[in-house]
Amino acid sequence: MGALLNRARMTTATTGTGTITLGSAVAGFATFAEAGAANATVYSYCIEDGNDFEIGVGTYTSSGTTFSRDTVTLSKISGTSGTSKINLSGSATIFVTALVSDIGTAFLTANTFTATQTITPAANTNALAVTGYSLTGSNAQSLIDLAGTWNTSGTPTAFKLNITNTAANAAANLMDLQIGGVSQIRARADGSNFRMSGARFGGNVAFEMDYNGGNPWNFSVGGTQIWSFSADGNGLRLKSDQPFGWSAGVSNNSPDTILLRDAADTVAQRRGTNAQTFRVYETYTDASNYERASLSCASNTATLAAETAGTGSDDMDVALTPAGAGLVKFGTHSAIAAETVTGYITIKDAAGNSRKIAVVS
Repeated sequence: MGALLNRARMTTATTGTGTITLGSAVAGFATFAEAGAANATVYSYCIEDGNDFEIGVGTYTSSGTTFSRDTVTLSKISGTSGTSKINLSGSATIFVTALVSDIGTAFLTANTFTATQTITPAANTNALAVTGYSLTGSNAQSLIDLAGTWNTSGTPTAFKLNITNTAANAAANLMDLQIGGVSQIRARADGSNFRMSGARFGGNVAFEMDYNGGNPWNFSVGGTQIWSFSADGNGLRLKSDQPFGWSAGVSNNSPDTILLRDAADTVAQRRGTNAQTFRVYETYTDASNYERASLSCASNTATLAAETAGTGSDDMDVALTPAGAGLVKFGTHSAIAAETVTGYITIKDAAGNSRKIAVVS
């Protein structure tokens, strides 16, 4: 790899295949010295002598102003290509130029950029393509490793991608991260779909959230929609056989309280053969201080109860209040012969007045 100079081209009266003594600058060009050549520095060069040329690397010497032809990379002499030196005629020119090895080496070695770099690709080409990345043994280098510091009161964006989309089809992706050609994380350009596959959810199960008109967000597993959410008045919906549950401790424990859909317009609280209780609170301070109503099913009995504890009132009524001329219904009436009243049960009417219901033997 040789160093480079800007627009430096000179004549030489040297003959033969040895070191060149530099003459004057070709019209419209600078001498090597004017272009900033440093003594004993290796430069990439090209010599032209008639129809013959020679390219390679050589060493510039400021004393005597000479240039040695150290290594010839390619030459073409009398129509024959090779790596031989031209037998100079005495009327050749020499100039500093970049070789393929110069450009290739520049991009294959570490480079430090201290200013913003701008890439302007030609139409229908990649702006940046990286190939050949490979790790073996216990190596763990990143394909891309970025680091920086935010010491600002502003709102910076670490990664920003801004695409002007005027004609791409609906399946275009803003991002598609793949393993073995299979999408693992994908974001559609129209915002209709964000998909993650596998790793975070176990096995080959896919997690997918997508926008679909009136059903903006769908959660799917294995291609089957499990729940959907939208702001069109339908809100959150679950697949008919999916429960809504709570578990003790972390969320991935088995649920111990479950709500399910028994049928259209029917909500159920059930968990196998476990007895269930539903509570509505009037007041609640903590688990030892409250007033509440409780509806439970256990031991072949359905119970509606008023319950209090701690700072809750000791006396709490249970009211069954029909609307208008409606009545409270109990069981089935059966006619009997005359009976003797043996006692009564005290209740309250809708106005809160105490009343007595007779009890017969």
